[in-house]
Amino acid sequence: MTRRQVQAGGLVPRMEWRVRPDSEAGILTQASRSRIEGNARLVGNGGSAAYSFRILGGMDIALRLTVSGAGQVRVRTQAGGLLARAFRGGVQPLNLTTRAPLNPPVQTLQVIVEARRRTQARVYELHLVASDRDEDRDGIGDGVERLLGAPANALRPTLAPTPRSCYQTGADYSPRLDLATDAVILHSFDPARLANWKARGYSVIVMGGFRDYLPYVEANPDAVQRTRDGAPMSVESSFYLTPTPERIEALIRQYLQMLEAGADAVCPEEPEYWADAGYEGAFRQLYEGRLGRPWQPPDESHAARWTADRLKAQLMTEAVHAILNAARARKPNAKRMVAVHSPLNYALWRICLAHYALIFGDGFPDLPPSFRFPPLREGKQAGAGSVPPAREGKQAGAGSVPPAREGNQAGAGSVPPAREGNQAGAGSVPPAGRGNLKEGVVEEVIGQVWSDTVRTPLPSDGEYQAEPFATAYLEYASLAGLLRESGKRLWFLCDPLSDVPNRPLEEHQQFYFNTLVAALMFPEATGYEVLPWPERIFGAVPAEYATVILSTARACEAIAQTGATLDAGAEGIGMLFSDSMTAMRGAPELAPVEDTLALGIPLVNAGIPLTMHSLQRLPERALPRSLRLLLWTPETVKPLREAELRALAEWVQGGGWLFVVGGANGYDAIPDMAWQQAGQPTPIHWLLQMLGKPLQLETVPPEPAPPEAWRTLGVHGAEPAQGVFNRRWVDIDLSDYRGQTVFVRFSDSIPDTGWGALLRQARLEADGRTLVAFFTGSPAEPLFLHTNHRSRLNANNERFADRDAFFVYRFPLPQARAITLRLELAQEWRLDISTQPPYREHQVVSTRPDLPTLRLRDDEVITRYQTPDAEPFYTYDGAPVGLSLRAGRGGIVLLGVSGRAFGNAYGGARDWRTIAQYVCGLAGVRYRERARIVARRGEWVAAYGTYRTTTLRGTYLDALDPRLPILTDPPLNPRTPRLLLQVDNRLRSGGLLHTNAQVLMRHEAVGQLAYLVRGPEGVNGVARFGLRGLQGRVSLTDTLGNPLPHNAEREGGTLLVRWNLSPDGQVLTLR
Repeated sequence: MTRRQVQAGGLVPRMEWRVRPDSEAGILTQASRSRIEGNARLVGNGGSAAYSFRILGGMDIALRLTVSGAGQVRVRTQAGGLLARAFRGGVQPLNLTTRAPLNPPVQTLQVIVEARRRTQARVYELHLVASDRDEDRDGIGDGVERLLGAPANALRPTLAPTPRSCYQTGADYSPRLDLATDAVILHSFDPARLANWKARGYSVIVMGGFRDYLPYVEANPDAVQRTRDGAPMSVESSFYLTPTPERIEALIRQYLQMLEAGADAVCPEEPEYWADAGYEGAFRQLYEGRLGRPWQPPDESHAARWTADRLKAQLMTEAVHAILNAARARKPNAKRMVAVHSPLNYALWRICLAHYALIFGDGFPDLPPSFRFPPLREGKQAGAGSVPPAREGKQAGAGSVPPAREGNQAGAGSVPPAREGNQAGAGSVPPAGRGNLKEGVVEEVIGQVWSDTVRTPLPSDGEYQAEPFATAYLEYASLAGLLRESGKRLWFLCDPLSDVPNRPLEEHQQFYFNTLVAALMFPEATGYEVLPWPERIFGAVPAEYATVILSTARACEAIAQTGATLDAGAEGIGMLFSDSMTAMRGAPELAPVEDTLALGIPLVNAGIPLTMHSLQRLPERALPRSLRLLLWTPETVKPLREAELRALAEWVQGGGWLFVVGGANGYDAIPDMAWQQAGQPTPIHWLLQMLGKPLQLETVPPEPAPPEAWRTLGVHGAEPAQGVFNRRWVDIDLSDYRGQTVFVRFSDSIPDTGWGALLRQARLEADGRTLVAFFTGSPAEPLFLHTNHRSRLNANNERFADRDAFFVYRFPLPQARAITLRLELAQEWRLDISTQPPYREHQVVSTRPDLPTLRLRDDEVITRYQTPDAEPFYTYDGAPVGLSLRAGRGGIVLLGVSGRAFGNAYGGARDWRTIAQYVCGLAGVRYRERARIVARRGEWVAAYGTYRTTTLRGTYLDALDPRLPILTDPPLNPRTPRLLLQVDNRLRSGGLLHTNAQVLMRHEAVGQLAYLVRGPEGVNGVARFGLRGLQGRVSLTDTLGNPLPHNAEREGGTLLVRWNLSPDGQVLTLR
């Protein structure tokens, strides 16, 4: 028996059988006076042969038999006969058609061949096709719908009219990658792959990046982004490129080909130009052609840095707009999307991109207008090729970079020329399109925040460490603030794994749950990219984690496009960000974007739901009335136009309070800056002038100890020592420093390798007595850690300082004969000693008893402010550093201390919140910390515990547990994210509470619940039901009615059902 079964997605089944006499097993169910003779089944005098097939009610039947002799064919089901046809003579085909009865839902179709009396009949072949109907064209067969216990066409699919979920893959369709979301992002320019995903019913978004492989690089070496020393900016085997006109032409051809092949949307991703680049020939040529003057190295001056990095952002913006405009011309109804990291992350990672300009257009008032690209040359294939792989692993080397989102696109080959004669986008590339809000070049944005972006270490309460939830919250908040009430759709990305795959699974889960819960707190996002690269997840992670990943995907779909109510601390506090942040992140001065995050993280960690606001959007969109206090870090967040500061001044005069933290830097003195053109030395002066307030500002820079103040105590050796194989105790004789206070500095002896000093413990002994003993990361260590300059603690709580990081301990030494410092050290360490601290310590003294004294011990900057009628609250050397003044119905608070000072110091987070509380009082904001941030999205709850345990009252289902347990009054522990479904109301009646399968269709009647579900092959399905009014009997079948194995466990008044998912659909019934 040769049997072939074809199912269109399994949802509109079509079955096909070919039966020959030598292969009838399982199909021939009855035979009398019959045997096989040669190549036919011989049916003798009055005998018969019956063939049986399992079908669905209502299927169309097409039967073709090859027979000879004399007899008849009868077709019937258990409901009765359908048709009969006699035959007589030589070998002949019989073509029969009929339709199965509508009921029962699952039937046995019999084809019976009978011979007449005293004659014979022969059957050579039987070919049967049974096809389900889809009369309402909902993509689900009528027979499948009847399996749910409802009349055909009485049910409708439960899919949302607007896509809520998608995922990103570069692979061809596979059942194990079919996550059953509303759309799929195909990171490939292969039309065959596109066709395969479309055939499975997916809406397809085509995505591509801006990197390429070695063949393109060898052919176009000047186009590769390069550092000052000529090193290429690369990730493994792929290279970052300058967006030259030729390169953009090639990309446009690829996107247009995919639109012609049926793509529903285009989505360029990660248009990234690195701050360290800008020395390559292609950029020099574009620089000189655009600006009309000789190229300047970006690190030559503040003005050169600003101009180069703003131009990089403009070039990337124009490249994206050129692609999207070409897509609009070729296929106007295709969605135009872009996928980017958050404004905060690109500033931290030193990538030049202007988010406002990219998304809204018209964002480069400081640069010449964009230019038109030359006509698209037919047949030119420059740069067409496969898309580079994801960034992975440790980024050692000058040209390497942090992890990104792109994936392996092997097989996506070069793209043929555009078709001649097509007038829409075929002959030339549309202008780059500086555009504006009304033009709508970008319609939708995917905000890419994931484990690797939130892993970025930041100064936080004395440590340089990752703050996954707070960082994710602020990153998502910046994207939400940028897109809020813009008419453009926002998607949020999460990732269950990292682009650094060798991390422990527990860490992957921790970072994923933190980013997921943070993402779900913002109703501005109405869609979710639930994950990228399922090909690296499913089959690689434990089965229980795969179950949870799908559970969260279904939760995202349920939450999308619902509102949110927040249970958190003080509201009405916001923070500004700007496109300027990414244009000042290279030599000669890195603007300290860490200051912004060092102020935001302690507030989020205290349960305060900080909002983020784009400085560029202020002229077109008023700040919300609920916003009472706005934080501004002007060293990084600078205005680009007068209208932005004018809007800020009007907001203050209308009753808002602006809290300025920090001061000025070298970028303020660039002659072409808008405030310089207005005759003001800094944006702060310009704002105060608009408010009618004169201002004097004086910067007190950090004062490092001179190099000669340090003496080297020792180094690990002359050869690289990567790893802890050289771990040993090192004894340092400090007897010569008896009676003095010394500062011992630990640093990286070979900074290029990134394997610097690693310390586990320290002991200070004098005359045989132990004076000091501590392990790194212990509560005792901060008593001696004087300065922590970007050193970190690893998973074993060992302190390490790579590259330019260092840490310094302070030891007061007694008057003793022998003093020894014993250190358990490893890797490439260097030890230096001084009787001076690494930086002169500055004390900023409060004029109020309720505010703390601030001690600055690192590279922090102090700014002295003076303005009439101001009330000082902090001074340095007798001059005001912190002051407040009224302006209109609102006011301004100036605090001339680098924001990172509060992150660099132990207890700094507490000090900053104390100051914030004082300023809130000035602004009329009731300052209130909260031990949790809880966003209620309908019945769903995204919750994060901050500094102590609280309780969520009620009954909940835990969506982050593979068993979906029911919890009563669950605790919310510190630094713990939770995703819960409140089920108090649902448990009052029987029904589905939650499942990790996609529910395509449901029929819920009294005493019986039935669901059509689907999911990726190889993943465990899980569903929990409320049992009130139900017996608890479960059945599971495929879409042909064949029973499938499953497991059901009753727990109290609920039932947990587990089974193996299938993308072809399954019917889950509970009675």
